[in-house]
Amino acid sequence: MNQGYIRIAAFCGFFLPYLPFLLWQQDAYIRLHDTLEGELVWLEVLRQSGLAFDYSAQATLPNILGGIPRNTYPPGHSLAYFFIHLFGMFHGYVLLSFCLSLIGFVGMHNWVKQTYPNAAPGLPWAAAVLFSWIPFFPTFGTAVMGLPWLWLSFRRLHRNQAKPLDPAIWFVFPFTASFIWTAILFALAWGFLLLFQVKKSFQFSALIWGSALAWALGLLCAHYPSFALMFSGFESHRQEYLPYPDGPPEPLGQLQSLVQMALFSHYHVGTLVTLPILLLLFLAWPNLPKRSKYTAFVLFLVLIFQAFYPSLEFLLFQHIDVIRSLRLDRLSPVFPFLWIVLLVDSSLAIWNQIPHRRLAFMVWAGMLIVTGLGNDQNLQNLRKAIGKDIMPSYRNYLAADQMKKIQWFIGKPLPAYRVASLGLSPSIAQFNGFYTVDGLQSQYPLQQKHRLGNIMKAELLKSENCRRYFQNWGNRAYLFSAELGCSFQAIHQGKAKRGQIQNLELNPKAMHEAGLNYLLSAVILPPSNAYRLLRSFHNGDSWWTIHLYEIQPL
Repeated sequence: MNQGYIRIAAFCGFFLPYLPFLLWQQDAYIRLHDTLEGELVWLEVLRQSGLAFDYSAQATLPNILGGIPRNTYPPGHSLAYFFIHLFGMFHGYVLLSFCLSLIGFVGMHNWVKQTYPNAAPGLPWAAAVLFSWIPFFPTFGTAVMGLPWLWLSFRRLHRNQAKPLDPAIWFVFPFTASFIWTAILFALAWGFLLLFQVKKSFQFSALIWGSALAWALGLLCAHYPSFALMFSGFESHRQEYLPYPDGPPEPLGQLQSLVQMALFSHYHVGTLVTLPILLLLFLAWPNLPKRSKYTAFVLFLVLIFQAFYPSLEFLLFQHIDVIRSLRLDRLSPVFPFLWIVLLVDSSLAIWNQIPHRRLAFMVWAGMLIVTGLGNDQNLQNLRKAIGKDIMPSYRNYLAADQMKKIQWFIGKPLPAYRVASLGLSPSIAQFNGFYTVDGLQSQYPLQQKHRLGNIMKAELLKSENCRRYFQNWGNRAYLFSAELGCSFQAIHQGKAKRGQIQNLELNPKAMHEAGLNYLLSAVILPPSNAYRLLRSFHNGDSWWTIHLYEIQPL
């Protein structure tokens, strides 16, 4: 096929996932989990607060969980915040996603071209499209999409072919990527590279050591707020994080985790169905070069470490607060990239065998289809295109018009009262400017966790699952009902479900101590002396029916 047509087809494939945002704008679907329910709204709340660049110990976000330190939120000088600040939440998210996908697309193409300059012209483009379609989380920055560029830099440094640009790449990278998903991974990577350099030669390489120091300095500068919070004496809810309340983790469960990660990668860094790649890898193994076998070996070691880390943590780290809070099993961002590297390596190793070449074509076609549809944003927008959508659009989910009507009905300045949500994510209220006593947070005051726990103490006692979920983890600092449960579906009670709770026990005194004035409920609550229904709000552009309850005086 003509190379020009291949290039055009590749770019069309790259642009395809962004077509719904161009056509439907805010009526397109954006991922809920850890995006509209969490990290994306954090950035918008930070923008609204005007405290994005205030890293002082006194800076506080008063509208989140009754008031939390500003430094529990992402830094204002991060790439993700830059887009939200300049373009607003919706357009900022779409442009951020597009730019990150483009970084991955060009990076993967360059990796294949530089590694296999004589490969078939379509292979680099196919790998680029496949990599850009991986369902990564844009709020985590370049943690996944930046890996081809960093791999190329590592290779130049390892081969003593480094360029002056390499230290700059490594300094800038931490400003573009999540601390949690990259710090431990690249600390290990740099450790191995520097050890290898010392073992290989005692000659000092300014570019290698300069790049390592540039990364470390970039990490400290980019994530200064996190380090400042860590040493500020802040009493985090993570002090009660208890991952193994019943003793040592079960080996069978860890073995299941190994199989799941080996076959589907990891949800938070991009789901990838790997069984077809494993088939090609098996067929190509005798013909694979040593480098490819080393890559497979490294991937296998990371899978083993990730799967059996709970046992390691239980034995060595469960009483070390910092490690227990951060967790060291954050190596999974390498999974999608390494799997596609092995797919490329395996395909080329069997390319000259015609029957196997046909199989390779089938695997590539299958991988593109499954990966494209495995991205829930692509899948839900496709369902919308054919009239079979089951999830809310960006506009439906955030319900801005409906929330404005509720604010108008209450008729008080927003800082004058506090709300909590039941059956819907508190991020919706936070996005719309409400001051909340609940929320999804990776760090928040332990005292606030106790306040919420006291409000719903009776409900937690009815549900062992919810009690463990809240007390042993607690990042979802939500009001839970034993009847609804604490699953993802429990906090997404859309109006089509017409949900209703038969029995709900909330502690009136604890609600007042937490400063709670109103409940925003997606389900009808039973009569109670602790609260009263003011009004139910319906809106055609909203996914919800929201029932407004006022907390009664003691």
